[in-house]
Amino acid sequence: MTNGSFEWQAHEYEHSEKTTDWFWVVGLIAATLAVIAILMQNLLFALLIIIATIALLLLAVRKPRVIRFEINEKGVVVDELLYPFSTLESFWVEDRFFKDKLIIKSQKPLMPLLIIPLEGVGPEETRQIMLQFLPEEEQEEPLSHSLMERLGF
Repeated sequence: MTNGSFEWQAHEYEHSEKTTDWFWVVGLIAATLAVIAILMQNLLFALLIIIATIALLLLAVRKPRVIRFEINEKGVVVDELLYPFSTLESFWVEDRFFKDKLIIKSQKPLMPLLIIPLEGVGPEETRQIMLQFLPEEEQEEPLSHSLMERLGF
C-alpha cells in the first residue's frame, strides 16, 4: 500500500483464442434457432437471434483491455469508476490456483457483485487491506459469470 492506496493492473477478462470450429458451431446454432423462429412466424425473435449472434461473435474476437484497479481510503476504483465503501457491504477473496479474484458485495440491486481479477497481486495481501474497510463474508461467483468464463468470455 503506497500513498494510502493499493493498485494493480489486470486484463478485464481472460481471453482464449476461438477455433474456426467454435465459430461454425455458434453460427449453426444461431441459424437453426433463427429458422425455427421464422417457421413459428416470429420474425422479431429471429432478428434478435441474428443480432445477438453478431454481437457474440464480435465480442469473441475482441482482445481484453488492461484495467487499473485501486483500493484507497475512499473505496475501490475500477478503471476510472469509484465504488465508495459506503455503497459496499462485504468482500471475499477467492484464492484459486492461478485465478485469484476479489468478490465485493454491493448494495446496488442491478450490480450486486463486483468480481475483480487479482492478476499479479497476492490474495492474502489484498485480504488484509480490504479488512481495514469492509467485513469479510464468503461470496460465490454467480453461475452466469462462471459459465461465461468457461465459454471463453
